[in-house]
Amino acid sequence: MIAELKGAKTNKAEMQDGLRAEGKGIALSEILARPCGGLVSGTLVESGGGWCPIEEIRPGMGVMTLDGGFREPRRILRREISAHLNATKGMLHVPPGALDNCSEAKLHDDQLVMIEHPVIEAYTGEPEGLFEARMLEGFRGIRRVHEPCRIATYGLVFDDEEIVYANSGILMHCPGKAGGGDGFFQRFGRVQAAALLKRIGELEAGARHGGFGAWPLVA
Repeated sequence: MIAELKGAKTNKAEMQDGLRAEGKGIALSEILARPCGGLVSGTLVESGGGWCPIEEIRPGMGVMTLDGGFREPRRILRREISAHLNATKGMLHVPPGALDNCSEAKLHDDQLVMIEHPVIEAYTGEPEGLFEARMLEGFRGIRRVHEPCRIATYGLVFDDEEIVYANSGILMHCPGKAGGGDGFFQRFGRVQAAALLKRIGELEAGARHGGFGAWPLVA
């Protein structure tokens, strides 16, 4: 476990360097500005007029963000996923409460989700980080579902990268327009993510059985 988490025990600059390497020399801001993931149709976001499905959001409408209050997306990138692809590849089903969500939700594999937890802070010095949704399969009851129906995703592009609330509590990453996102949030690779999520799961399992005190954050 410690060997796997060694890479997560780093500062933001080192984390960004790793991302640039994974991107084969492409600047991190360019990676984050590309269409990636997107919120699945039916996902609820908070607008100035209250909570509404993502498909009702238009450029210029304010959307509640984690740090910046209501921000207006400059572009909305809609992508339709065929029934065949959806049935074959599937999406992640998030049960109510798994990510502080008030109702069930679906996640596209490539969507970046922010998770805050003491384990993450213990290993990285930052209390939160970004995980690709595909990495969450099996975590807190999140599972893959295959449905033979067409579905659309909506990518909100802001002036700068933002975190928006979905279904009340899921923290979804949205990119900034070209040059507008500087990779402020740390993002985990597959091995680091698996180790962190496993450790979080162990702690939560221990808490459910009354043994939280027996599970140190860092062992």
